[in-house]
Amino acid sequence: MEVSYILMKKITLIDKFYLIIIATLIILAGIVIYTLDGVFKAFIVSREIDEKIIAPQAELNTANIQKALKSVKQKEIPPLDLTN
Repeated sequence: MEVSYILMKKITLIDKFYLIIIATLIILAGIVIYTLDGVFKAFIVSREIDEKIIAPQAELNTANIQKALKSVKQKEIPPLDLTN
């Protein structure tokens, strides 16, 4: 009986510092969890692909490509003179 009385007396005499630090750590843990939840939700949203952006609407203008290729192939390249 005496042991339980002493134990209860010690429990009731818990320093206020420990109560405040435990409450502060619980609040900070909640803030961290809320922040990480927002970050990971943003990461998931950023990985989603918008189908409108990647829809196959690009068309190749083969006439301009052939014109550019012909221009590159016909371009005369002056030789490099290394004698000077």
